[in-house]
Amino acid sequence: MWFNQPTYNSYTPYNYGYSSFEDPYSRAVARERAAREREAAARHADFLRWQQMQDAARSPYNSYLSDDDDGSYIPYNPRGYGYTPHTHEDLKGRQVLERQPRPESARQAKLNRRREAPEEPASASTPHLSIPISSPGGPSSPTEPTRLPKRPSPPPSPKPATPEATPEQIRAARMIQEFYRNRMARRQALAPIAEISTQFEKLKSAFSPPRQLDYRGDTPEDTISIPVSSESFVHASSIPTPFADADYASETSKSNPPLAYTSNNKVLHEYVENLNRLVDTLDTVECGGHATVREQRKQLIRSVEAEAQRIDRWIAEVWNLAQAQPESQPSSQPPPQPTMVDAFYQDRRTRQQALASIAEISTKFEQFKSAFSPPPQLDYSGTTPISIPVSPESFVHASSIPPSFGDEDTETSKSNPPLAYTSNNRAVLGYVENLGRLLVELDRVECGGHAMVREQRKQLIRSVEAEAQRMDRWIAEVWNLAQPHAQVQPESQGSRQTRPRPTVEEVFEES
Repeated sequence: MWFNQPTYNSYTPYNYGYSSFEDPYSRAVARERAAREREAAARHADFLRWQQMQDAARSPYNSYLSDDDDGSYIPYNPRGYGYTPHTHEDLKGRQVLERQPRPESARQAKLNRRREAPEEPASASTPHLSIPISSPGGPSSPTEPTRLPKRPSPPPSPKPATPEATPEQIRAARMIQEFYRNRMARRQALAPIAEISTQFEKLKSAFSPPRQLDYRGDTPEDTISIPVSSESFVHASSIPTPFADADYASETSKSNPPLAYTSNNKVLHEYVENLNRLVDTLDTVECGGHATVREQRKQLIRSVEAEAQRIDRWIAEVWNLAQAQPESQPSSQPPPQPTMVDAFYQDRRTRQQALASIAEISTKFEQFKSAFSPPPQLDYSGTTPISIPVSPESFVHASSIPPSFGDEDTETSKSNPPLAYTSNNRAVLGYVENLGRLLVELDRVECGGHAMVREQRKQLIRSVEAEAQRMDRWIAEVWNLAQPHAQVQPESQGSRQTRPRPTVEEVFEES
């Protein structure tokens, strides 16, 4: 009977297992086939539409409005005339194509990519597909599910390597960090110093001296009141603080009794206390190894201490002036000027006069150097005067050699005979004599204990002595170059001692 034959293509409810339409590959093929059919239908419709437009354009009996037209308004071209039927159909076809959804083209591109991709995974999965065949009379056997191969996982994308810094970059980064930290520390240290300096200026501008000062007497109850004028405070503040004498302030404060704690002295005590607090605050500022911070703090401390010393000096000056004033002298007469002020101005005048004398001698020295020119020949003394011609280049060469302050010049000058007192040597002897006079004038300048005057005088003396040494070296060099093998017998020691050396003016006056 044909009912007992197995069926392979017809569906029966007695068949077990999965249908072939449940396979993913079969579904994908079915979707692709359906997409191709839709695409072919769309292309066929476009072709029919295009064929109709071509036929309508070729027909001589075509009207502007065809049977398929919906009666819409036909637009005009830029020239103001209506479009031809052919152009109108092209516009309508273009509008239809533009209205089509764009995802259709994206879907087609996706299908094309799938079609071009190799179908190795699908062929590899074919052996794993099992289709059960069962007979109506036989027992049913269980079926295993279809196993699809796992897609290989894509390799992990390589992570970009972190660039490592070079030793030069590390050193540069450390230098930048160190510079930034030092700068921040310096700015943080300079900020409190600037704030303290502002407070100090405010204290100085706001302070005004009291009208009288109360000093302690022999007993704590006794006070000695002395009237004070504002001119005396201004005068004491204009005198510079003697930092050179460290014991000056202590000796001055011991010469007068201390101030009493009265209402008249309240302003003065508060001012001194505020100055001491500023010094204590400056001591707490950390320098951090910065020379700028250390220098600014040092200068501000000196300024505050100088102001405190001026206050102490003013208090002592008020007491000394009051004690030195005779009782018979009326109070309306102005107090005499302090002796310390006279000494200060006298010392300043002395320093200015000494500096002016040194400047005048320096001007003379420059004039002598610029006015001197070497003679054409030099006459050396001996049994008979020896004349040697001189070139200007030899003098320039000797002037360019730096001076030596040892015994070399003395030995060189002894090796040649002295210059004769002739008209040829008049310029040289006069120049050397003027240099000696400048040294004598410099020895007469009093320093007065001023380091600036002493240093300027010392430098000018060295310059004049160096010029005199250059002249002696040049005279010896001219002799040695002209007489390299000559043995000159100098004058005896006794004749040199008995015969004093005359000046240039005396020699030429006798001649």
